[in-house]
Amino acid sequence: MKLYCPQEFSMEGDSRGLQIGTLDKDIQSVMVALDIREETVAEAIEKGIDLIVVKHAPIFRPIKDLVASRPQNQIYIDLIKHDIAVYVSHTNIDIVENGLNDWFCQLLDIKDTTYLQETGPERGIGRIGNIKPQTFEEFASHVKEVFSLDSLRMVYYKETDLQKNNLKSSYLWWQWAVFLL
Repeated sequence: MKLYCPQEFSMEGDSRGLQIGTLDKDIQSVMVALDIREETVAEAIEKGIDLIVVKHAPIFRPIKDLVASRPQNQIYIDLIKHDIAVYVSHTNIDIVENGLNDWFCQLLDIKDTTYLQETGPERGIGRIGNIKPQTFEEFASHVKEVFSLDSLRMVYYKETDLQKNNLKSSYLWWQWAVFLL
């Protein structure tokens, strides 16, 4: 992970890297997930997973205690008890070339992309690009189909709003998290 999406690509203050467990062990099986949930941990335990690489950090605020009756704490306890390490790659996997933002653009057929916000030399977070002419509803249906979503929440800007923000109506800006709420 460090070679593919270096931690120094992360936005300031971002949670990243190893959060739970150790990488100083023989890792035979890896799970990739968006979030660590009770179901994620149960599946990892059932499948004998050694490492979960996750987009969203399970520990974002300081832990005050590890009382097992609290569901989030039970997640941490189960991960440690079953020796499952958790490695977080948050904004660095968005920023890296061919990372999540680029992959989503490819899946959604968004062409001629550039960065929404530059974060360093020749890299940035978010993507702006061209889509084929279509209605907002058609594009929303396309997103739902590509990501096999039951529901979707997207934000629509009227053309006057797009022009006011110096964006052309043929451009769509987005952050992938909007699609996966």
